[in-house]
Amino acid sequence: MVTGNGRAADAAGCVRLRHCEVLRLDPEPLMRLRAGLGPQESAVEVGQLRERLIELRRRIAETLAEGRWHMVAEAAAGVAELGCRLGVPELHQAGRNLADCARGADGTALVATAGRVLRLSDRAVTAVGALRRESD
Repeated sequence: MVTGNGRAADAAGCVRLRHCEVLRLDPEPLMRLRAGLGPQESAVEVGQLRERLIELRRRIAETLAEGRWHMVAEAAAGVAELGCRLGVPELHQAGRNLADCARGADGTALVATAGRVLRLSDRAVTAVGALRRESD
């Protein structure tokens, strides 16, 4: 069912909203990496950075669920660094924000910010993977 304003609604008339965030890729860091290492070695490096992002994303989800906030902060700092190296400024900033929240005492902000980092990480992994396939 579609409401008058074009939003999807279920049979009970409840509107389901979907969160949408913009993820920009700045090609400059990857271009510098390619210029410095060459096409093959830079592709390997980008693949390793992508795998590291997947691992850090998993670690954030696990340590958040376990309540180990100091480990969330460490993983978030790693995500911020990878966001910078991969040319994903939104991921860099979100990782920094999560690290700050994890060092503070605001559980609500921590969970909301972690959700954003997890969403952005998923999108960045997909985008970087697509770039690697295009460059092959």
